[in-house]
Amino acid sequence: MFWKRGSLRPFLLGCALLFLGSGHSEKAVAAHFENHQSVEYIVEQGDTLSSIAQRYFDRISDMEAIAKRAGVSLSQPLHAGFHLNIPKAFLRREISTAVVSHISGPVSLFIHGKRGCLQQGQPVTEQMTIETGSSGFVTLLLPDGSHVSMPSMSQITITRLRKVALTGAVERSFKLEAGHVRVHATPLFRSDSYFHIATPSSLTAVRGTDFRVHYIENSKTHKKENIVEVLEGLVTTDNHKIVYAVPGGYGTNSIEKLDFPLNTPPSPSNRLTILRDAEPDIFLSKMPTASVYHAELSKDPDFSDLLSESWLDNTDVKLQGLGDGHYYLRLSAVDNHDLEGEEKVFPIDHKTGHLEASAYSFSEGAVFQWKIPDNEVVISRLQVVASKISETAIPIVDQLGGKTGLVKISSLPEGDYSWRIIAAWPAGGQIILPFRKLHISGNNPMKKNE
Repeated sequence: MFWKRGSLRPFLLGCALLFLGSGHSEKAVAAHFENHQSVEYIVEQGDTLSSIAQRYFDRISDMEAIAKRAGVSLSQPLHAGFHLNIPKAFLRREISTAVVSHISGPVSLFIHGKRGCLQQGQPVTEQMTIETGSSGFVTLLLPDGSHVSMPSMSQITITRLRKVALTGAVERSFKLEAGHVRVHATPLFRSDSYFHIATPSSLTAVRGTDFRVHYIENSKTHKKENIVEVLEGLVTTDNHKIVYAVPGGYGTNSIEKLDFPLNTPPSPSNRLTILRDAEPDIFLSKMPTASVYHAELSKDPDFSDLLSESWLDNTDVKLQGLGDGHYYLRLSAVDNHDLEGEEKVFPIDHKTGHLEASAYSFSEGAVFQWKIPDNEVVISRLQVVASKISETAIPIVDQLGGKTGLVKISSLPEGDYSWRIIAAWPAGGQIILPFRKLHISGNNPMKKNE
């Protein structure tokens, strides 16, 4: 794959910040929420500066500055209702955890450089790195219900995961080292809360939105490229100290530094009823603006239980290793700006059907037989075409049947024929066998199909 992503609208403040300039750092942005800010604490009966510090401060010694400002001692009881101005930088940050809500395929956990195991339900926290291999997927559930999902061939490090004592503000930072990440962020209503997704060349800070971040190699320039697509909400981009807004339905990349409307999602060209093939194909309607198609398969409509994904330069989505059951297929398309477009989800059901068929020739004729072992009602159809295989050729034999069939056809001229069986379930779905060849010769009394 590798695919690619105008003008941005100037915007000064927004629900999220995306820093593309190399001069910005995550620590600098985090400091914005702490420095020169304070919180007002209303004293309760029996409070002392010392007891307040023990409950909410990182260092009790920081309370000495407040004591000096208030003109009281650390142990002196305070009047109930008294207002204390406490710098937010003094408040204790309690390390919290995320939980692995789904994991499948090869996924590695690194703690201080050492590889470990990662399992569903396992808590993860700061300074842990998660890496997905080919066909590896993992979703992290944060305490407020936010989700961070990683598809295959991606790597992310949890750099900060904390809750601030007294205020309840949250501080969350992840560093995307490679690949892709999808974020469903629960809205943050406190101005001193933040949620960052950083890459080596950018920083995305959100306050509640649905977006993707990619850090991949551009196929044309062979340079690392940061890509952001906003599905819902608002992201603002800081590029050379000019801040722009990228609203939902738009995306941007770090090379062109412009925003573009996202592609509409592709749709299947075939009707999705019950899929009966053991490894079904779903064909997409071709889009003139699409360079790559993206298909994801999940067991749940939120796609936290991701099973597989495909990046395709054609419109044929192959679903392999699919057990019987209910699934969800999410489709999107990537344009020539490297932007993955909007998504559409299609529910699908898979119930494997079985069709056994054979044929053999005799002098001036042929015998066709088939069997469909199934408890449901099935309608079968035998089609025989003269000479070359063609989907549009008019069959010389087109006969309906049931779950089993045995058809003998006499007086067929010598030559080459093609035949197939189609099985259709009134409840939904069908299996169409590919055309098979059969040669009829008067000199060979019995010859099986190829």
